[in-house]
Amino acid sequence: MKKLLFTVLASICLIYSFDSSAQTNDDVWYVWIDTEVEIENKLVRIVSEAPIEITCCVKSPEYRQFIKDTSGWIRENVSDSYTGQNGTKKIQVLALAEVLINEAKEDNNVRIIKYDASCK
Repeated sequence: MKKLLFTVLASICLIYSFDSSAQTNDDVWYVWIDTEVEIENKLVRIVSEAPIEITCCVKSPEYRQFIKDTSGWIRENVSDSYTGQNGTKKIQVLALAEVLINEAKEDNNVRIIKYDASCK
């Protein structure tokens, strides 16, 4: 519990410590895979090794296709029983995305995967 609280507070401080040049761009999102899949009859958390920068609108048909393609990639390359639920996370602050991914990498029970795609 203390670790979670510290992580949240550190993340908030990190966000607010940026100067005005690091303000978010409404057109840019950072997306990464972060979900649980069944591998060898066990639930395993998988996380992308790095966020992907996308510029397509997250309410667009292109983004919905991006999510659908990502789910298909997970089924094809990681777990054929993946249902497509909650496969990705997105945020507009690159540094925070990197913090969240790096925290996941510290967990020994997480599998880090390489995934690259685009949505423009």
